[in-house]
Amino acid sequence: MNLDHLRIIIDACTLPLRKGREMVDCEEEGLQGTDIVVWPRMGDARDDLEEVDVWFLVVGVDKGKAQAHKAELIEWLKSYPEPVVISNGLFSYITLSAVIHDRGTVLRLFALGKVLGLWDVVTPATLGLSGKLAQDAAGRGFIMCTGFKS
Repeated sequence: MNLDHLRIIIDACTLPLRKGREMVDCEEEGLQGTDIVVWPRMGDARDDLEEVDVWFLVVGVDKGKAQAHKAELIEWLKSYPEPVVISNGLFSYITLSAVIHDRGTVLRLFALGKVLGLWDVVTPATLGLSGKLAQDAAGRGFIMCTGFKS
């Protein structure tokens, strides 16, 4: 399966949801600005979505659509360029981003796989981290999945 088809599946089965306000003040490298998040707020999305917190966002997963695409998703995961990486323990969203080229899509894939029982998602909150330490850990790749189970 190619990446375009994988993205079609992820778009069909998942919906990114924001955790907080629509407008968020931010500062990066001394520059101040405002991020505008246009996704629906978690809890306000459709009732049939299972919500999965993947730290930077919450992902709503349509379980019925996800089940319909499970075999295709497993096929893609088995053809991943380094199958040993995703089958032998934790792998980071940054690792998969090298192949998929979009961290948001990877986080949505993590949520999709969790709902399908292919893995569990590990975030800083899983280990009880919070605040700046947790945010720094997440930014450095500490949003991971346990090994892929087909």
